[in-house]
Amino acid sequence: MSYRPGARVVLAARLGVATGTPYTGWAGTYPRWTYDPVGRRWRVPGSTSAARNEQVRTERNTERYPTYRRLDVGAHRAFHLGRADCDAFVNLVNVLNQRNVLLYAFDTAQNPPDVRGYSQLPFLPTLGMRVAF
Repeated sequence: MSYRPGARVVLAARLGVATGTPYTGWAGTYPRWTYDPVGRRWRVPGSTSAARNEQVRTERNTERYPTYRRLDVGAHRAFHLGRADCDAFVNLVNVLNQRNVLLYAFDTAQNPPDVRGYSQLPFLPTLGMRVAF
């Protein structure tokens, strides 16, 4: 929404709300075995091995991210600078500093493995000016 208290000033706000986006989650991991063609047998990596762990995933899109919420506000002021039309603005992104999850990472270095969430933009003030000749 926006509001014009005067001919050259605009106050604006945007509320974004969305249900959680589906994603494919993790059910666990297992160590990748290697085959020894000389000894003709499979080898299990030791506990100190840097061998890659294989991920076991859930069914496609059965998990959901948390509900997304974000409030942005801004103010714009138009003016003339010589022959140029200018618009100075200040915008505050994510005013309430919501910790909206962007993605999850599966950390197999932990025992048991840990699912860690990474957030999107934190509170972010921006200033700027648009100049048109």
